[in-house]
Amino acid sequence: MSSYVSARQALLSSLEEELLRAREIEAAGAEHLDAQEKRVARLKTKKVRNLLSERLLNTMRETHKLQAGHVRLLEWEVHEASG
Repeated sequence: MSSYVSARQALLSSLEEELLRAREIEAAGAEHLDAQEKRVARLKTKKVRNLLSERLLNTMRETHKLQAGHVRLLEWEVHEASG
């Protein structure tokens, strides 16, 4: 029983560490996404259409959705492992 508890605690600790890293990555991604949105908006106000910047923005949005989904998944896994 003791080794089961230790293994479960190790798993929980590992998941919590991964969750912290994922949250940091998501936060940094949100900052980069915000900066790119502002960049594209500035270009549009100048009536400059930069397809590469817009494509990058769309890719960054999709990436951020994936990062947020990863955080939610890890939160669920931590909840299940601690329950």
